[in-house]
Amino acid sequence: MLGIGPETVVDVSLDGNRIVVEVVPPNEVERTRAERELTADAMRVLRELTRTYLMSDAAFARLHYGRPRILYYEAWIEQKGWERSPPEQVDNMKRMRECWRALRAGQTWEAAIGAALRAYPKPDAPVL
Repeated sequence: MLGIGPETVVDVSLDGNRIVVEVVPPNEVERTRAERELTADAMRVLRELTRTYLMSDAAFARLHYGRPRILYYEAWIEQKGWERSPPEQVDNMKRMRECWRALRAGQTWEAAIGAALRAYPKPDAPVL
């Protein structure tokens, strides 16, 4: 009747009064799984970039699209879920992860930032 079977992926949320269950279309399942993993990893990546590799505000600004403040980004990661991630923020997380991977591979900051920007270019105009 509802089209929900044993293999159906659903999204469950609360709206303050009700439990909302929505069927996730099959073509969205893989995309949402990848975004969940990206968001789950975002805080660990940011902490390693800032604590282990001592990322500067200038390096962060080169990677981040929008309001380039490390503390704003950190608070956003802690407060928002993957389902509320605008495409620009998803790309920010991808650039941070790409930079982190390059640094872990022994690249310099300049090379790591370049690799991240080539893999996930920033849009022309910033979102404020």
